[in-house]
Amino acid sequence: MKTETFLSRMLLLAGAVVVSLSLCTACGGDDDDDPAPAPEASPTAVSFYKDNDLYADGTLVYHLESDVDKEMSVWYPLDKDGIKEANVPARLSYGGEIYTVTQLSTYAFAHCYNLKKAVIPSPVTALGDYSFAWDESLTTVSLSPALTTIGEYAFAWCKNLTSVNIPATVTSIGENAFGWCNKLENVYVHWQKPISISSSAFLYIPRPHRHQGGL
Repeated sequence: MKTETFLSRMLLLAGAVVVSLSLCTACGGDDDDDPAPAPEASPTAVSFYKDNDLYADGTLVYHLESDVDKEMSVWYPLDKDGIKEANVPARLSYGGEIYTVTQLSTYAFAHCYNLKKAVIPSPVTALGDYSFAWDESLTTVSLSPALTTIGEYAFAWCKNLTSVNIPATVTSIGENAFGWCNKLENVYVHWQKPISISSSAFLYIPRPHRHQGGL
C-alpha cells in the first residue's frame, strides 16, 4: 500500500458546518494483485418510445444526445413511483447500432420516492442537476469510476443516504449537490489534485465524519 496523503477542509456557510472532507490518494497494491476485470455486459436493447429522440427498454427512457458519437442519456424511469433499484446500462442497442450511456439528464431520477439503490456504470461522466433529488428512500449509490461532474442539487434531500464514495475522476461538484442529506455521515474521496467544489455542495450535513480511505 502506497503512502496515503490527506487534506481536510471544513466548509462554513452562514454559520453552519457543511462537511469535513478527507481528501486522499488511496491506492491499491501491485497490478498483479488486482482482480481480473468483469466481462463487459451485452448492450441493452431499446425501442423507439416517442418523438424528441426518446427510446425505452421497459424500465428507463433514454434521450439520443448524439447520433454521430452514438451517445444517449438517461431521461427518466417509466415508473417513477414503482422503481426501487436503478441499474443504468453502459450500452444500448437500436437498429443494429450500439450507443453509449454517457450522462444522467436533469431530474432523471428526481422524485423517485421508493428508489433505494442506484448503480451508475463506467461510461457515465456526468450527473445532471437534480438527477436524484428528493429520493428519500435512497440508501446506496455506486458512482461511475469515470464520473467527472456531479451537478447542482444532484442528491439534495436524499434523507436516508448515509455514505458516498466519490471517484478520483470527479473534477466538479455543484451547488447543494448533497445538501440536506440528513444522514450523510461518511464521505470518501480520492482526489490527487484540486477540484472545483461549491462551498455549499454539502450544505446542512449535521454530523460530518472524516475518513482515511475509500470504501
